[in-house]
Amino acid sequence: LACGKETSSVTLAVILVCVSALMGCLFLIVLSYVFIVAAILRIPSAEGRHKTFSTCVSHLTVVIVHYGFDSIIYLKPKGPHSMDSNTLMATTYTVFTPFLSPIIFSLRNKELKNAIKKSFQRKFSPLSS
Repeated sequence: LACGKETSSVTLAVILVCVSALMGCLFLIVLSYVFIVAAILRIPSAEGRHKTFSTCVSHLTVVIVHYGFDSIIYLKPKGPHSMDSNTLMATTYTVFTPFLSPIIFSLRNKELKNAIKKSFQRKFSPLSS
C-alpha cells in the first residue's frame, strides 16, 4: 500500500483513525472532568471544594500539557518540517509529562512548600549578624 501510486486515500484513512482516537480519548477525559466538577460542586464546605479543585487543577495541568504536545505532533499540517522538531516534540510529551507529574503533585505538599521557601529565603535574603 505504501509503495503504490495512489496513497492519498490510505493517508487520509490513517489520519482519520489517529484523529478519532486522539479526540475520542480527549472527549472521555473532558467528560470525566465534567462529572468530577459536578460532584465537587455538591461538597458543602468551601474548604473541601477548594482542596478538591486544587487536586483537579493539578491533574488537568498534566493532561493539557500532554495533549497539547500530542496534538501538535499528530494534527499539524503536512509540509516541510525537520525530523528534529518532531523528535523534540515527541520527547517533550513522552519525557516532560511524566517528569512534570511528581513536581506538580509535590508542590501541593505544605511541608515541601515550606522547605522550598526556607531554602530560597536563606539563599536570597541577606544574612543577619
